[in-house]
Amino acid sequence: MHKIKILMIEDRKIMRDTIKILLKKTNEIEIVSEADNGEEGLERAIETSADVILLDINLPFMNGFEVAEKVLKINPDKKVLVYSIHNSEYYVAKMFNLGVKGYALKDDSFDFLVEAIKAVYKGKTIISNQIEFKHIRKENLLQIPLQV
Repeated sequence: MHKIKILMIEDRKIMRDTIKILLKKTNEIEIVSEADNGEEGLERAIETSADVILLDINLPFMNGFEVAEKVLKINPDKKVLVYSIHNSEYYVAKMFNLGVKGYALKDDSFDFLVEAIKAVYKGKTIISNQIEFKHIRKENLLQIPLQV
């Protein structure tokens, strides 16, 4: 059985370790590479054979927006899932405009994170249900040019 290979770009070690332990229990997903800052994350994202990039936004040296933009300019086929504390509809819209496939919140259940990883791996888009859309139509995210 093919395991989904993940590159995790997350600055907090406790978060990386916890996600690694939980994902290992699924027997379907494995962390094959990790980075604790945006610059290292960008390098690994370019060279990795990971199926999905799990990307935080708040990162040292280069934030998640910059990483996503650069990775997806080089290779638009990379599958990026944002995993963040930020529930702003504008952050979500900006990330989707850059080309990410999914947006999960760190407040979401572990089951949702697994579902999001699987969806992005299959080429589907997914957004946390906890994000409230007041000014933007969720259905139109890919068409909205925004500056955050």
